Amino acid sequence: MAACGESVYVIGGWSGCSGLSLCESYNTDTQTWSPIADLNVGRSQVAVCALDDGRIVAAGGSDAWNCTNTVEVYDPQANKWSLLPSLALARRGAGVTCFNSKSLL
Repeated sequence: MAACGESVYVIGGWSGCSGLSLCESYNTDTQTWSPIADLNVGRSQVAVCALDDGRIVAAGGSDAWNCTNTVEVYDPQANKWSLLPSLALARRGAGVTCFNSKSLL
């Protein structure tokens, strides 16, 4: 989960069988949920943070039982997730934060 501007983003999750690619945003002004673009890689226990420019980074997580090293960035203007270079080591349940306009895992 990440907050940016007037929106809160819920990224991926767990269906009971596999990691989800579904994502949603909650508009705090209108108090409504809206679907956004799906992740390229479904995942749960993903590390998520909002960058200063409004993009959202999702790193690592678990696809089903396996940790993943994939990293994606969401552009809310384009409503699109794009893959970034992978992590050196697959992980789930990690933390990520934004520091000097860059995400750090």
